[in-house]
Amino acid sequence: MKSVAINSNVYRGAEQYANLHNISVADAVEKAILLFLQKVQPKQKLMETTEFKEALAYVKSIVPSGGKPVPADENGLDALVEQKYKL
Repeated sequence: MKSVAINSNVYRGAEQYANLHNISVADAVEKAILLFLQKVQPKQKLMETTEFKEALAYVKSIVPSGGKPVPADENGLDALVEQKYKL
């Protein structure tokens, strides 16, 4: 674990916050740093993550039992209305 020197006034403020919320000073400082990092670091867009791309590839590979894949440009709601009312 690394240590950091901070101003005693800042430490007292963190200590008061920690006491008020029944947490340790270390937890209060860690939470503050995490909140800071969330604001300053660019967030990766969901659609750019590997997990999303893998999930999307899997979903695209699913074919309903006894059916045909739905074309990508098909509007599902329109297809259901058309099927129900035989338009």
